[in-house]
Amino acid sequence: MSVEWRGVADGFSRLGRLPGQAVLARRAVRPSAAVALRPYSYNVCLMFHHYTYLVRIRAVRRATMSPKRARGQNAGLTRQAILQAALALADREGLKALSMRRIGQELGVEAMSLYQHVAGKDALLDGLVEQLFTQAAPPLAEAASWQEGLREYACTLMRVLLAHPNVIPLVVGRPAITPQNLHLMEDALHMLRAAGVPLERALDMLYAVTGFVVGHVAILAASGRDRHAPGNRLEAIPDPDLRETPLLAEATRAQRSSGPDPRFGFALEAMLRGFDTI
Repeated sequence: MSVEWRGVADGFSRLGRLPGQAVLARRAVRPSAAVALRPYSYNVCLMFHHYTYLVRIRAVRRATMSPKRARGQNAGLTRQAILQAALALADREGLKALSMRRIGQELGVEAMSLYQHVAGKDALLDGLVEQLFTQAAPPLAEAASWQEGLREYACTLMRVLLAHPNVIPLVVGRPAITPQNLHLMEDALHMLRAAGVPLERALDMLYAVTGFVVGHVAILAASGRDRHAPGNRLEAIPDPDLRETPLLAEATRAQRSSGPDPRFGFALEAMLRGFDTI
């Protein structure tokens, strides 16, 4: 225990001449953010040269405490935890349910705590878009070729977006230029250039594939269809309406037997092959 001693002697100012001078000497105590000073006072009578001194000794104990958390430093609260909670809430109740207060309730913290990690509502929405693209990051490093890498990226991005249909309008309407998204694009451009693709063409290819997938998913979401549902092939056209359009009837029957979502695969392959010819 570090102690600071202070003496007050019966109105006299000659405590420094007492035999107990060493005991009564002042010892500095420097408090810190993690230290609490707890004072204790004692009255002591001292006799010296026929004088009686009433000395009040004030002891200040240095007590170590756990550091106090600043606002927003709740245990386990991170930007990633906030975004995951927001994504789960949007999946359950839609984008209109998103608010800092509601997300705080989901995490068991005050809404103001979130602002230490997310600047505001716009940053939160950009972070949701970031979450989806991070899940579908282009796996070009592991791909056998850039064509295979872009193909896998497109298919993965479509699966991720369709798994979160309530967030699709957000993806369509927000560019979400976050540091994480920029790093994802940087990594993809690095791999494409290493594969011999000119840098400016590589950027166009990334935008073209991403825009194609987002547009295709937006159409599916607008029609209220699930990619894996049986009716998610070509738009169903009743046969009687095709009696005067035999070619359309034949094409429709062929599409129905060619597996789910044939237009997506066809357009993606055409796009990838076209990149090679430009």
